Amino acid sequence: MSLIMFYILVIAGFSGILMLADAFIGYKREVAGKEPEGISGFRRSIIALTVILIIGIAMFHLLVEKNLSNDISDELVRNVLSMFTALVAAIIGFYFGGKPAEKRASEAEVRTAAAEKRAENAETKVVAATEERAKEAEAKLKNMKTNGD
Repeated sequence: MSLIMFYILVIAGFSGILMLADAFIGYKREVAGKEPEGISGFRRSIIALTVILIIGIAMFHLLVEKNLSNDISDELVRNVLSMFTALVAAIIGFYFGGKPAEKRASEAEVRTAAAEKRAENAETKVVAATEERAKEAEAKLKNMKTNGD
């Protein structure tokens, strides 16, 4: 088996096992009668870790090949390493940048639900007060009719 095929098997095995674990957790939740979701944010983590693993394997392979043969220039190695570093930084920034946004979104949902509940309570109070005043007005009108006749 070639070295590249071994790398592919490692990457596929790593991400495949984690995805299967997430699917199994979702299945267990569905059997328990809960919403069939896996671990929150786990798929995003798997994707980020898989990309980082690919980058790590590529860097490892590049450095090993560089040491074994002198066909690869130092400039190519520097360019590839700087490209990989920028890619890792972008992945980490995206992954950790999405966490606060998700937290703010869930907090906004909670505040929205609380505001809807307050509005519903206020509406109930207004309807009750209006009905009470309508009954009072009806009673006054009835009194006026009986006293006037």
